[in-house]
Amino acid sequence: MPATSTATDHWHTFAEAVADTFRAGPSASRDTLLDALRRCEETLKEVTPSHERYDGDSDEVISRVLEARNALGLAIRAATRPPATDGHGADNRTGAARRTSEDGSDTGTGTQSQGATATPPDPGPVLDREARCAARLVELGDELHRDRDMYVGTWRRRPPGPVTGKDITGTWESLHIALLRLPEKDVATWRNKLAAAAREYLGTDCAAAAGEPDDQPVPALGDLHSGVVLPLALTTEGALRRAAAEAPPDVLDALGIGDVATGDVGGPRLQWAARAAQALLLAELDPELRAVLGPDGAPAGLRHERRDRYRNALVTSLKTAASALSGGAGWTPSTQLGPALQLDLVLGGLHHEPAAAAPDSWWWRWRRQVSGILQPLAQKAGHELVFDETHTWHEPELSAFTRNNVGGDKRRDEQLVHWVLQTPLRRRGGKGTECPGRVVWRPDPPNPGGL
Repeated sequence: MPATSTATDHWHTFAEAVADTFRAGPSASRDTLLDALRRCEETLKEVTPSHERYDGDSDEVISRVLEARNALGLAIRAATRPPATDGHGADNRTGAARRTSEDGSDTGTGTQSQGATATPPDPGPVLDREARCAARLVELGDELHRDRDMYVGTWRRRPPGPVTGKDITGTWESLHIALLRLPEKDVATWRNKLAAAAREYLGTDCAAAAGEPDDQPVPALGDLHSGVVLPLALTTEGALRRAAAEAPPDVLDALGIGDVATGDVGGPRLQWAARAAQALLLAELDPELRAVLGPDGAPAGLRHERRDRYRNALVTSLKTAASALSGGAGWTPSTQLGPALQLDLVLGGLHHEPAAAAPDSWWWRWRRQVSGILQPLAQKAGHELVFDETHTWHEPELSAFTRNNVGGDKRRDEQLVHWVLQTPLRRRGGKGTECPGRVVWRPDPPNPGGL
């Protein structure tokens, strides 16, 4: 017999022995086996398609491992569920093998002692509702991917293998984060679809789902998810100070901010602190984000240790820009602008490739807010910002005001510039620039002359 067949036989024997142990009454040996299987389930949780350790594994292998993990988890939960009784505390099993449903719930033996009143099996209703809701959210995610592929073509958060209740919070969060890339007119429709699914399966009233995504991009999901608050507009002093207070200590130290409550609201430091805190949070929430870490660097993903590299680059850029603002010998408005522009690239250059977010998406509006921090510094240096108009540019403007650009999605032919990585500046009066920006652009434009 081939070795693989022998191994398969051994695994069948192991599974049968485990099942027999589960069917037996409580014992110390049974408890030890359950503890070992729980540790195995915990270890298997690290197997995900996004983990770089498994980059070389095929999708089929990862999917089967995840299926094994899910089956193991269901078996453990079924084994620890109290058996049905005859109403007097006695186990109603009559020697016949217990049966389990597809989700691992104990459905009884299929036999009944004469005269005994059978207690209905516990179907695990809460877990069932969560699993059904998670499955519906995954279906909506597939629909979103099909319908809005131009903007969320890189979204790959569908859980591999069977969908369980454990997938509900991650899917809820990742779907709402994906919606931040859509045109503003589409967002409310999709948020309402997701909220309707939550109400249908969980009875949860997602109050913020049809409200303003600008302040709460991820609505709360009952007791399962507290939501994500990330205010887009920081137009009042209170809003700015509250957002800056979310910045971690290394960000505040880099900017020389000792007390957010007394920091200067007229300068850029509090603005940079607030947006840096948001950028770090977004990098955690959206594993498909890319960033540029250096003046001439290529965009890189932010998974795993690269997220730490992004944080280090951001803190370094914050410190350099803040030091330049402090003035001193040799610093002029023009030389102070350079470090601020480098910070703009690292802080505001978060983007998605090859499918960039829509020009009127949440992400675009957030990028505009980050660019706006440069406005006072640019004015002092005799320049003005160029931002929204980049979407109407043709080749001459691209050549005049940008350099070292990044190719985007060839399918996006409605505009030449898809995203602003580093904000372009223009001399007052419109005659060239000493501060070219960087953009994501449509490669091989059909009309290079822009006529």
